[in-house]
Amino acid sequence: NVKETGISGELKTNNIRIVDPAEVPRAAANIASRTNLLLALFGGAGLGIALAFLFEYLDNRIKNPQEIPQHLRMPFLGMIPAL
Repeated sequence: NVKETGISGELKTNNIRIVDPAEVPRAAANIASRTNLLLALFGGAGLGIALAFLFEYLDNRIKNPQEIPQHLRMPFLGMIPAL
């Protein structure tokens, strides 16, 4: 009680009050089980792989010279090297 009196004397605000006192829980908290952890792991990995395939499917850039005749309907004549 002496510590509480000293601490409460140091507080500048006086609009603080205890709404509900702390209670000991009746049961342990529901900690994520191994099943939930595995579902999250495989779900996240599956979603990541699906997004990678989706982005690759939506990417319409020309990545190599063999794709030029398919996209442009013109023959590939040559390549200018990067300097």
